[in-house]
Amino acid sequence: METTPNIALTLPDIGSHDWGGSMNDNLRKLDTEVGAIADTVEAVDTNFDAKADKVTTPGVGNIAILDANGNLVDGGSTIAEVGGAAAVATHEGTYDHTAIHARSHALNGASDHTSAATSGQMLKADANGLPVDAANTNVEVAAAVTASHARSHALNGGSDHTFAGTENNFLGIAATGLPKDSGSSAASFVGRAVGEVRVQIQQFNPTKIVGDTNYASTWTPNAAPATSMNSIQITHNTATLSYCAFAFLYVLPSNFLAFDTNAAITLNYKTVLNASTNNHLDVAVYKNGTEETSAAHTLLYTNNAWGTHAITKAEMETTPAATWVAGDKLFIVVRGDVNNTATAMVEIGDVVIKGT
Repeated sequence: METTPNIALTLPDIGSHDWGGSMNDNLRKLDTEVGAIADTVEAVDTNFDAKADKVTTPGVGNIAILDANGNLVDGGSTIAEVGGAAAVATHEGTYDHTAIHARSHALNGASDHTSAATSGQMLKADANGLPVDAANTNVEVAAAVTASHARSHALNGGSDHTFAGTENNFLGIAATGLPKDSGSSAASFVGRAVGEVRVQIQQFNPTKIVGDTNYASTWTPNAAPATSMNSIQITHNTATLSYCAFAFLYVLPSNFLAFDTNAAITLNYKTVLNASTNNHLDVAVYKNGTEETSAAHTLLYTNNAWGTHAITKAEMETTPAATWVAGDKLFIVVRGDVNNTATAMVEIGDVVIKGT
């Protein structure tokens, strides 16, 4: 604490002088009073030394406050700043969000923002609409978009497309404009160009085979109600096998596709005797003038009962091995050989041409 200098009071030198009776008395009183004043000043000086120090660097208008030693220091605020509404307004102004973020700063400024996102990865919105880690980088997303249809690929590529359609069915258009299974295939729309064309034997033309002289049999039209077919019965009056031949020409229509696999041509026939030496049937098929069938279709007979004989698609494509097409001329020749043994007879009914 700062010490105040003592006030020194000196008694007047009265011992060497005689100032006169009353004067001397006054001087003595004065001396006594001065001594008393000196004692008071000394007491005041002692008490002043125990007081707090003054503020060394005060701010104008600021309130003084005590430090840890009990000495006065500048409080840093005026009465106006710490009093009532003014203090609240000052505080709100200092800590207002606008004031705190009054300066422009980058969105990625670490001094202004914090985030739990992973470095290099994109952001997405969470349920609250706030940004969170999207778990993918922009490079990964760009690569995925580029790779999605970057390469050329077949429309039927199973690695690039899926479709719940039935094999060989046509595509239809759904209400959404997208493709769907139509439920129909080519077979659903292609009519049977040949179908089952049933040709009555009476539509065949009697003919002769060049180089064969045994043409002497007799043929007679006949109705066969048991089979719902009209037929031709072939008989002969000598012991020598003789024949009657009948031919039919059929031009394949423009929408023809193929013959039936197992029964391209089927003949209905009957022989009375169960022996080819007395009665039998021969069949030959020609494609545009060239015979396609083989010996497997000769010497056919039954035991007095109606039967059928089928020629397969493969058997009609042997010589030459070529597929039949629309416009080809199908020429069918049937021949019945018979002699006069007992009741020998060959009966020919309908011929069925079958295809698609």
